[in-house]
Amino acid sequence: MTHFQIRRRDFFRLAGAASLASLVRSSAIPTLAQPRISRSVLPNGIVLRVEQRPTSEIVAVQLLARAGSRDDADHPGITVGTSRMMFQGTERRPSESALQREVGAVGGTLERGTTTELSFFSCVVPIDEVDLAFDLLSDITGDPLLDEAILRRYQTITRQEILERESNPSLLVEDLFTASVLQGHPASGRIVGTTESLAAFTTDLVQATYERLWGAHNLVLSVVGGIDPDRALELASEYFVDQPFGQANDRGRSQPVARQEPAFVRGTAGQAQVQVRIGFVTPGAGTPDQFAFNVLNAVMSGSSGRLFREVRGEQGLAYSAGSAYRALTDTGLWFAAAGVDPENVDPVLTVMRQEIQRLADEAIPQDDIELVKSQLSGTQVLTDETNEARANRIGSQETLGTPSTEELLAGIRTVTPDDVQRVARQFLQASRAITVVVGPGRSA
Repeated sequence: MTHFQIRRRDFFRLAGAASLASLVRSSAIPTLAQPRISRSVLPNGIVLRVEQRPTSEIVAVQLLARAGSRDDADHPGITVGTSRMMFQGTERRPSESALQREVGAVGGTLERGTTTELSFFSCVVPIDEVDLAFDLLSDITGDPLLDEAILRRYQTITRQEILERESNPSLLVEDLFTASVLQGHPASGRIVGTTESLAAFTTDLVQATYERLWGAHNLVLSVVGGIDPDRALELASEYFVDQPFGQANDRGRSQPVARQEPAFVRGTAGQAQVQVRIGFVTPGAGTPDQFAFNVLNAVMSGSSGRLFREVRGEQGLAYSAGSAYRALTDTGLWFAAAGVDPENVDPVLTVMRQEIQRLADEAIPQDDIELVKSQLSGTQVLTDETNEARANRIGSQETLGTPSTEELLAGIRTVTPDDVQRVARQFLQASRAITVVVGPGRSA
């Protein structure tokens, strides 16, 4: 399975059957009560959000920063590089192994991540060990080593990662597509940067990036699990008291992408399979059309989606086929994708274009829309069942202003066939398509 596929339950293959459709209506979409989430601001500026789940025996503690690859400025890859280096050790715990050994001793987990929009460190522990989670995260973000040895080690490892991205068709198509569809936007660059930008990193640059993006005023501490909000506030105040104030990361006015011209991009990578994408600039998170695109994408993606059924199931032209929608804070993108043999590239592109055009030409039947809405909502509810996923959701909501789970479900509930057809006509126009083909034997 390639990374852009989203699997659904097999029974949704019957999406067009009236007998099943009659069972799944808007009323089947969960209507969730608003959870009780407390919000506090520490004296140094860190925002604390706590959702207590009294029956849970574990606690997820996550520290998020408004620090993503779009904040790299003139140093591509420096934001993810800084957060990865922070994870390599502190004065008290001088290696990643030391950090992981300590949390592993109590059966917990410690992770980190950086996306286009934000970075986070996350710790999940049994409720009796919650002090350790606060201690570890405050140590990582408050006292990282960031020394020369860590930088050199990071550069060596990441250089290999960049080479892998350039030689793997599935990864290269992602980089070429994002760069093309979001050309000129801060989110258009590769998260890990380039070999040239990586070689120019210095400890002074890393330290400056750390001070710019990891000050208290740019942080959100999200806590979910069997912990009382007052206790969480007590621990946060104790462990994060020394976090420097810093400044909030002001990205300035939102800059949505308004691409008008189509483009065809080729890349060379791999030995056999060709990866193809056709994509478009779309509305981003927090816009009314986000929910219509959530539904549109669900209609097209996965093993029961239109693309997979037509490209592989009906015509046998591709190994895999699907779609994805990505909503950023000020823009978004949607694409159809497939993995094919070289001789099938043109036929697959033709079928994909026909299926995209079909979204604009034909309204999706109401019963199909209701099935997809129910599936989307159920998936989201199940995803939020874990404390860590929930901590990330409420932390992202505070950090980026993204919709809450309850707002997302409410928005999906309102989508109609006319809404899906309207956004397809408005945003998925052939005259604006970005097509990327990556495979063996052709020059970029």
